[in-house]
Amino acid sequence: MRTFWKLLGESVLVQSAIALIIVGTVSYGVISQAPVPNEYWTLAGLVVGFFFGAKVQQAAQSKAASYPEKEG
Repeated sequence: MRTFWKLLGESVLVQSAIALIIVGTVSYGVISQAPVPNEYWTLAGLVVGFFFGAKVQQAAQSKAASYPEKEG
């Protein structure tokens, strides 16, 4: 339960939920052959880009913390 509150505090769960909702909505529109407005495509692209950009940034920070630079 501590992990849940930690992830919620870091807004990881919120980001994931929003990304899944928006991408799911656009995907449903495409699968059901309903017209998907351009605004939804733009929003889905922004959310996915932000979501994966945050993941890449976290991975880079984690890697930098794991391998400190050598002094010399």
